[in-house]
Amino acid sequence: MTEFTKESFRALTFRTDHSIKAISKDWASEIREGISWVIVWKSGRNWNAQGLWLNPETETLELEDLKLAQAILEEDPMAIMINGYYCGGFDEHMTIKEIATAIRWHYENGYNRLDNSTAYTQVQRKAQNTLALTTKK
Repeated sequence: MTEFTKESFRALTFRTDHSIKAISKDWASEIREGISWVIVWKSGRNWNAQGLWLNPETETLELEDLKLAQAILEEDPMAIMINGYYCGGFDEHMTIKEIATAIRWHYENGYNRLDNSTAYTQVQRKAQNTLALTTKK
């Protein structure tokens, strides 16, 4: 995987069609299957999404995905991280409209927030502890 930079984040964020329906259509199979996780966030009025896989042994974000998650949270502290298998309100037979409605419901009600996800917080704490240990001399 290539290293994440602010420029690559901007490339993810600034596209032309950012409706929740477009996000739902683009990520429908990932959401329905419930194998990968999809982070959904807003930039102004635009919706954005990015899929990722958790480390199967620790069920946390891989370290390279941590920078992306942090950049997303800087852009939108209300960002959510959803998975059709683990998150309520999703199933494999949902239409695009139903997926969009479920995404909006999770987002507006603060369910499955990225900043509260154990997949994010555990690796974030570990990274912060490592940084604290290396800077103390």
